[in-house]
Amino acid sequence: MIFRGQKQRILLALSGAVCLIVSIFSSHNPLSTFASDTTREIMAASAVTYVSLRTLNSFLSTAQEIEVGGAFVVQGTAKPLKVLEPIDDTVERVAGVVFVISGLAAILTVSFAPIASLGFGALGLGFLLCAAKASWSEHLWRPLLRYGLMLGCILPVIFVFAGYLGDRMTKKVWEEHAIVVETISSQIQANDPQAEILKDGGGSASPDTWGTLLLERTRETFEVLSNYGSAAGIILNESDRLIESFFNIMAVFFFKIVILPLLLYGAYLAIMRKL
Repeated sequence: MIFRGQKQRILLALSGAVCLIVSIFSSHNPLSTFASDTTREIMAASAVTYVSLRTLNSFLSTAQEIEVGGAFVVQGTAKPLKVLEPIDDTVERVAGVVFVISGLAAILTVSFAPIASLGFGALGLGFLLCAAKASWSEHLWRPLLRYGLMLGCILPVIFVFAGYLGDRMTKKVWEEHAIVVETISSQIQANDPQAEILKDGGGSASPDTWGTLLLERTRETFEVLSNYGSAAGIILNESDRLIESFFNIMAVFFFKIVILPLLLYGAYLAIMRKL
C-alpha cells in the first residue's frame, strides 16, 4: 500500500516530467501559439498603418520642396506648400510611435514560444524539487513554480485575453477612424501628382521643335503643381480629422499591446495576494 505522501510525490514527479516535455515542444504549445497570433495581428495592422503614415509623410515632404519662381514683383522663388510642414512633422512623429509599437508586437510574437519553454522548464524543475522534499530544495521550488506559472501560463493567457477584450473595447473607435483615414487617403490618391503625368511616356515621338517641347514641359509642370495643390488643399482642409484619426489609431495599438496587458497583470497580482 502506497502512503498518501508517496502518492503526492509521484504525482509531483509526473507533473514535473510532463512540464519538462512541454517545454521541449513549446512551439506546439496552444497558449503561446494563441498569444503569438494575437500580437501578430497587432503587428500586421500597425505595420500597414505605419506604411500609410510614411507614404503621407513622403508626399508632404516632397510637396513642401516645390518652388515657384516669379519676376512680376521681385526676383526669387517661393515654396507655397511650406504651410504643410506642421502637419508633416506631426505625421512623422506619429509614424515613429506606431513603428515602435509594431516592433514591440514583433518582439512579443517571436518571444512567446521561448518564454513559455523557460516557464514550463521552471515548472517542471519546481515540481521535481518539491517531490524530492530535500531540505536544500525547500527555498527553490516555490519561486520556480511561481515564476514558471507566470511565464508559461499566465503571460500568454493575459495577452490572449487582452487581444480578445481589446478588439471588442476598441472596435467602435477603430472602425470610425479607420474609415476617416481611408476616405481622406483615397481623395489624396485621386489627386496623385504622378497619376496622369506623362502617360505616353518616353516611347512617344520626339517633338519637331524646341518650342513644342517647351510648351509640353510647361504644361506638365503646371499639371504637377495643380495636382499637388489639390492634394495639399485636401490635407489642409481635413488636417484636424486626419491627425485626430491617426492619434486614435495609435492609441488603440498602445492600449492593446501595453495598457490592457498591464491592467490584467495588475489584476492577476491583486487576486494572488488575496489568495
